[in-house]
Amino acid sequence: MKNKKGFTLIEIVIALAIIGILSATAALTFNSFKKKSILTAGFASASGLRASLITYACSSPEGSYPEKISTWKELVTICRESGSTIQSSALEAGFKDWIEYTPVSPDRDDKIDDFSLLLRLTGISNTSLGSQLQVTNSEIIKQVY
Repeated sequence: MKNKKGFTLIEIVIALAIIGILSATAALTFNSFKKKSILTAGFASASGLRASLITYACSSPEGSYPEKISTWKELVTICRESGSTIQSSALEAGFKDWIEYTPVSPDRDDKIDDFSLLLRLTGISNTSLGSQLQVTNSEIIKQVY
């Protein structure tokens, strides 16, 4: 009987193939969890913004949402006046950029009854559901842009 030392080439190739399959599966799972965590963080930040704007409306004498918010800095000022703590920049809060704030007055009176705030999340491709969030006084909607 021959004294055999080491592994054959076939054994090494099979072991490398198994390691490759396992690492590919792990990478895909990691990316999925990463995207979910970014979405969760974005939803949490958007919920805080939504709550701050609702608090603003409840505190204002006419019970109305802001007429105009043009920049992230203005949004931060309104949120902080409403008692919220929010990051000074959109990027720090997990958003790529500021898109738009649209006041909604369905009765065509001076009171702004609703709003729409569009934000883009960092770390998610533009084609993925949830890359853009639409925040209103009643819900947060995941969108693609």
